[in-house]
Amino acid sequence: MMQSIHLTKAGTGKYFKLGSDLVVVKAGSQETAGTMLVLEVTVPAGSGPPMLHRHIYSETFYFLEGDFMVSTTNSHSRLQTQIVQPGDVLAIPSMAWHNFKMQVIFPGVFGGAQFAGNGRLAAGLRPTFK
Repeated sequence: MMQSIHLTKAGTGKYFKLGSDLVVVKAGSQETAGTMLVLEVTVPAGSGPPMLHRHIYSETFYFLEGDFMVSTTNSHSRLQTQIVQPGDVLAIPSMAWHNFKMQVIFPGVFGGAQFAGNGRLAAGLRPTFK
């Protein structure tokens, strides 16, 4: 159980590279008693995950800078795309297929939160610098 409030100041956090993205962990398992992971991600122009993917945990994204194209599948497994812009929030339920791609020539930034109780949300991230 968390005993104290955790604050991560602007410009701080644990930095990782995930593909071409720069990921900053703002609050992880230790700071949230294993219940969530809060990230800030900078995505280079034209980049994003290479394919549709899904996972057991839900995600919520808050887009801060840049326009992103988000791809999902509907209930008939048909691909749907839409553009999200700064200020938009996107909630993705557990096991929903999704992907995103940065649309403009400048890097984009979004914040993300993943919710789960297993404390293993960041298992694929490896530190590259501080």
